[in-house]
Amino acid sequence: MVQIYTLPACAQCDATKRYFKRYSIEFEEIKLQEASGALEKVQAMGHTAAPVVVSQGGTWSGFRRDMLESLKESYEQTDSVVI
Repeated sequence: MVQIYTLPACAQCDATKRYFKRYSIEFEEIKLQEASGALEKVQAMGHTAAPVVVSQGGTWSGFRRDMLESLKESYEQTDSVVI
């Protein structure tokens, strides 16, 4: 599952969450101002802007349409696998 670290009144955070919902990408929202140690964890990853997205494919910060598209494609491929 994807994790997204967010801040209040953050337009890029809201846009990223809307993208996840639109394409049915499951995510866990971690609110930086409420979760103990979350800010330090994000800073230790080298990020200084919100949102911070953590997925199997890596991490990034900000609204990154290129990374979101890549993540969406990986979810579509996973959903189409028949076992």
